[in-house]
Amino acid sequence: MDQKDSPHLGPDERDRSVAILRSVSGSVPVLGPFLSEIITNVIPNQRMDRLERFLRLLDERLEGLEEGQKTAINGKPEAVALLEDGAMLAARAVSPERLGHIVSLVSSGLKDEDRNLLKWRRTLGILEQLDDLEVAILYAYRDPILSFRELETLRPQALTYIGSDATGHEEEASWKASLNKLERLSLLSFSQKTEKGLGRTHFPIYDAFGRPEGSHSLSTFGRAFLRAIGLNVSDPR
Repeated sequence: MDQKDSPHLGPDERDRSVAILRSVSGSVPVLGPFLSEIITNVIPNQRMDRLERFLRLLDERLEGLEEGQKTAINGKPEAVALLEDGAMLAARAVSPERLGHIVSLVSSGLKDEDRNLLKWRRTLGILEQLDDLEVAILYAYRDPILSFRELETLRPQALTYIGSDATGHEEEASWKASLNKLERLSLLSFSQKTEKGLGRTHFPIYDAFGRPEGSHSLSTFGRAFLRAIGLNVSDPR
C-alpha cells in the first residue's frame, strides 16, 4: 500500500478507525498477526495514528527479512512481547524522534540473530523511563569535547546559590535528578573529584551543599543504548 493511499485515522468514529487500522495491519504481514488484538482492545482511539506510523516504519525496517527469519519471529512469544511493548510505547510517543527510537530498538531486537529478546525488552523498558530531554542529555555525553557546549544549551539557565529564588532551585534540582537517573540506570558513569592529602591519601571533594563534586561520562552500556535507539555514536577515543 502506497503512503498516499494510507487511511487517515482521526479522533472520531472509533469503530471505523479500528476497522481501517486492522486492514492496515493486514498489509504488513510481518507484524499484523500480533497486533490485531492490541489495535482493537488496548490502544485508545486518539493514539491510533501513532500506532499506524509505528507499524509502517517497523515493517519497512523488517522488509528485507528472509522467510525463515519471519517464521522464527512469528514462533517466539518473546517476539510478540517485544512488539506489544513497542506498540504501547509508540502509542504514547509525542515526537517523531521518540517514535524513531522505539522503531529502531524493536526492529534491532527482532533482527538479532542471537534472539536475546529479553535483553531488548529490558532496553525498551529503560527507554520508557526516559523523557526526550534525558535522551538528549545522554546523547550530549557521546563526545567529551562536544558535551560541554551541548549540555550548556540543554541545562536550565537559572543558577542556584544561597538565597536564590525557588524557581532556580527547582530547575537545578530537576536537572540533577535527570543526571542521577541516568547514572542509576548505568547509562552514565560518575567520577568524583579528590584532593591529595598526606602521602598517597586522596580525599573526596564536596560542594557547599554537601554533594560530591565530579564529572559524568558516557558508560559502555550508555553507548550501546544510544546505538540501540538508532543514534550514531562512535567508539571512545
